[in-house]
Amino acid sequence: MEEKVNQLISEYKSLILANGNAEEIYKWDAITHFQKHWDIEAVDFYEMFKQALAKRDNLMFQHSFSFLNKLGNYLPENLRKLCEIILQKKSSFKDIYEEARVTADSYLIELKNILNTDNFNHQLDERTISFLRVMHDPEANYLYKASVYEALCEFLDLTSRNVPGEKYAHFSELGSYFETAIEKDKALIEICQAYIPKDFKFNSSKLIFQDIVYNILIVEKSKNDQKAFLSRLATDLKEELENENHPLLSHEWLDNNSFSFRQISIVPDTAIIPIQQLHYEIYISNNRIFVEIHPEGTKEQKIAVKDLINNFGKTNNKYKLASWRAGLSDKSFENKEHNKIVPLQKFLFDLNPKKYNAIKDDILNQFKELYHDFNKPLMDFLDKNKGGMKSNKAYNESISEYLPAINQILYGPPGTGKTYNTILEAAKIIEQKESLEYPEALKVFNKHLGNRIEFITFHQNYSYEDFIQGLRPDTELGGELSFVKSDGVFKRIADRALKNLKDSENPESAKRQFEDVFLELIKPLNDGELEELEIEMKKTSFYITEVGEKSIEFRKNQGDSKHTLSINTLRKMYDSGVNTIILGGLQPYYNPILSLLLHRGKRNVQTVAKQNYVIIIDEINRANISRVFGELITLIEKDKRSHGKIPLTATLPSGERFIVPSNLYIIGTMNTADKSIALLDIALRRRFEFKAMYPKYEITGKTIQEVGFLKSLNDFIVKSGKGHDFTIGHAYFMCDEDETFDFDSTINNKVIPLMLEYYMNDENEVIQILKDAGVAVGKWPLEVLLND
Repeated sequence: MEEKVNQLISEYKSLILANGNAEEIYKWDAITHFQKHWDIEAVDFYEMFKQALAKRDNLMFQHSFSFLNKLGNYLPENLRKLCEIILQKKSSFKDIYEEARVTADSYLIELKNILNTDNFNHQLDERTISFLRVMHDPEANYLYKASVYEALCEFLDLTSRNVPGEKYAHFSELGSYFETAIEKDKALIEICQAYIPKDFKFNSSKLIFQDIVYNILIVEKSKNDQKAFLSRLATDLKEELENENHPLLSHEWLDNNSFSFRQISIVPDTAIIPIQQLHYEIYISNNRIFVEIHPEGTKEQKIAVKDLINNFGKTNNKYKLASWRAGLSDKSFENKEHNKIVPLQKFLFDLNPKKYNAIKDDILNQFKELYHDFNKPLMDFLDKNKGGMKSNKAYNESISEYLPAINQILYGPPGTGKTYNTILEAAKIIEQKESLEYPEALKVFNKHLGNRIEFITFHQNYSYEDFIQGLRPDTELGGELSFVKSDGVFKRIADRALKNLKDSENPESAKRQFEDVFLELIKPLNDGELEELEIEMKKTSFYITEVGEKSIEFRKNQGDSKHTLSINTLRKMYDSGVNTIILGGLQPYYNPILSLLLHRGKRNVQTVAKQNYVIIIDEINRANISRVFGELITLIEKDKRSHGKIPLTATLPSGERFIVPSNLYIIGTMNTADKSIALLDIALRRRFEFKAMYPKYEITGKTIQEVGFLKSLNDFIVKSGKGHDFTIGHAYFMCDEDETFDFDSTINNKVIPLMLEYYMNDENEVIQILKDAGVAVGKWPLEVLLND
């Protein structure tokens, strides 16, 4: 046993010296983070629990955490008691395991009753319990994982235990033997100290033991096994294809020892395909089989092939689970970094040597079917379009399926779905799809809200300063009252949209949003991992001590006095990419932060896709449009925007130049019963397209209740002289499928109050119109008369 232990330690030292151990540091970081935040007496125990385990990564069994998370959310004191049991210092691990499981069983019953479901278990296993104990006391507990334990027993020619609780005890016995060897090996200790975080204040021998076994017996063994498996597979596939004289021509066979690599590259008979070459590649990575298709030819042909591949994968049920990737590089297909791919992946196999023949045959058969079924539509498509391909620009425009108005207003009476439809319209603009189901649209809307979509509601006090830009009082900088420039919601989303346009046209200068990079930089400070964030200068350092909403507080390397830097100034420097915005004594402190931000902000991708942005203005007619929009009333016109025929810029009160980007769409809603559309004609008619939304009496896939009454009621409202702008919307007569429509409640609580407002509280007229429509209403308070 001693020989095998030394063998593992020796292999581990070689591995770490060659590759480092960066990927495994998260275990030490997770413990340090836990120790800083854990407090069993915390008033809000559940919030503390989540914060302490924010860096659990893949250390805890996900299903166990899901249970603990639900328990904390609904029964936080039960979670506290369960943690007390798990973290107790007395008793054996087996006793703790059994007590925790029994307690969790009882809590699970309570939780199922609260959630009214029987569809989950706590799955509190040895791995989760050992993980929590290691987080709490890493010097007294081992980090257990079943696969690591089984692999260790197999390597040491030992019989593994089968009884839960005893497995951990056996793992601990083996661990103590390793610990003795680890603590005697000074070279190993030096190697480990190089990667163990300096703020980790515990003995690491137990974690090092787990790290040795996991890396050598799990990770490295898996890589070696799969290399051998893939090498054999590549050779056998080639031989079978050649023996059958299959029309797939063997083009290139790569004998690469890396874990993730291309296995086969095959070119079909190019004489019958009107493009230069079409490369099929099969490669295997992380237990997945991929088929990748790389057309070589003109840009237009590549885009056309990519489009065909995507449609083929979507429309052929036979291949709905197949894995398709289309390479669209202008350069050689071998340059993987430049291939923009569209993957649809399938977990095809666990690369199990025992199933080798079945795996090989299945891959071979699928590839032959792919070749047969895909080549015919591909050749038909290319033959049909040969010589008649559109230019790249024209083609891109032709595949832009949805071209909505750049500025539009949905107008109509209340309850006609104006706000509802803004969500649908915004999602269609974001996705560039003409047709989108509402549930999917709502997901798109929520995903992009606050970034590519903004939703605001105008009111009488809404101002230019709220919408575009203004000055706001501030006392943060230096503690004295000052006024700082503050961008409004329209200016902020316009800046994001314009940045996307510029980045898509000039990807070399593209960088991530300042807010994302800045928050990433100060995250250790915000999370409480560091009390001060050190910023290195050329010869010394300074220390960020606190970050506010508008400024950064820092102290110099010598002295206790505090100084401040403006976040807004830092944002300007980052966006412009230069450090000349501010001069004087503070510039040496801005510059190193700017350098860090610019380095972190570099994009890893080679191109940036052009995206659409949407701002929704609900109740647009409730604000003073001229006052709110100011000079933008001209700049929002399509031809005056950044990529229009006559792009115009305006100088804002701050002196900043501003232009409205061409990829920012404006959607407004207007309640015609609240204010007449005619009042806005002069200001908005030329800049907006108006889309009428009036009551509907039939909607595909939806049920409108009491349609006959609603139509009759609206007819009488129109005849009374109010006109269509004061009709009652169909939304008042709709409900969810799981709800029962209450007609009387709708009339009493929604329709009557609305009509009283329409008719200036003229009770008699409201009663008469409802009566004409077929509903009897009594005297004040107006309510539907119940039938005896």
